[in-house]
Amino acid sequence: MKKITLFLLSFIVLFNSSYFSQCMADDSVIVTLSAFDVSLNGQHTTSTYRKYPLIVYKNITYFPITYYDSKLLGLSTKWNKADGLSVDKNEDYFYEYVNELNAYKNANKQTAKIITSKIRVNGKEIDNTKEPYPLLLFREVTYFPLTWRFAVDEFGWKYSFDKTNGLIISNDNVIMKNPNTYDWGVNSYGGSGAGSMSGTDNLRFPIRALVEHLEISMGNTTYEEIDKMKSLENASLLLYNKSSEDVTVKESEQWQYHIYKIIDSREELVYKKIFPFYYGEMEAFSVAHCAMDIPYWKEHMSVGNYTIRYIHPKSLKFTTNGSEELYSVPIEAPPRSPDFYLENTITIN
Repeated sequence: MKKITLFLLSFIVLFNSSYFSQCMADDSVIVTLSAFDVSLNGQHTTSTYRKYPLIVYKNITYFPITYYDSKLLGLSTKWNKADGLSVDKNEDYFYEYVNELNAYKNANKQTAKIITSKIRVNGKEIDNTKEPYPLLLFREVTYFPLTWRFAVDEFGWKYSFDKTNGLIISNDNVIMKNPNTYDWGVNSYGGSGAGSMSGTDNLRFPIRALVEHLEISMGNTTYEEIDKMKSLENASLLLYNKSSEDVTVKESEQWQYHIYKIIDSREELVYKKIFPFYYGEMEAFSVAHCAMDIPYWKEHMSVGNYTIRYIHPKSLKFTTNGSEELYSVPIEAPPRSPDFYLENTITIN
């Protein structure tokens, strides 16, 4: 009797396991990692370390509909239990981007699932059972196939591929600009201090931004380490007018604050913020200053080596008081200065 009972139990377990595996096989598929460089509206990346990499299924590349990648290419997303996921064209301002990375390389072959829940694209419901290249769920994120129907007809993207440049996806209708205003203060710093800024003697408008190198120990709560962290989380910019003339700084192309993580001797962009630089009146021997919140360092910082780089116009344009003549001076970092760098390196350990 015991043998019969054990046989029946074994049969039930095997049957249920087989049935469960069959059910999993119905909506689980094998995908591979994209093995080429990718440019998303000018942001260069690879899938090697990305938390949400581009993947390939049925020889078609699939794109992750994450919050930042969607906004970067002019899409908005909404989700609720009743209606499921909605993806719509929303070609709006774009000025902040986060690219999440793993601490390890992505495996070349992984498992994704064919989506069975409700999805709407531009108000139209998608019947995923009839899609030749079905929408996939990978790492709890929806992935769309880069077919002409979705990429071009629905999303309005342009895309191309070649062996040299890899995959290039763009949407020219996304406005790469920050519409917000920043609270720049302007104060006198005194003419006596004009010659005391080491390495800036030959510059009329030196810009104080970064120290050359910063090393931070995570978990260290000394005042010195806390101050270092605050300097990253609240990036400060100062523009000095070292001349003896009042000037009006003209509005320029917006600046960009970039963070790159160094992985396998390669820079991988992990954060980007576009912001308006100072423009307006500056008295002689005055300084314009502002602080920007950089949430990346609070939310995503991890051990490793980083580079911070300000992307800026080549020159600063201005007029002098009482004159309409437009002058221009190069924007450059002084050759010898303690904290007037526009690019630096960070070590987090």
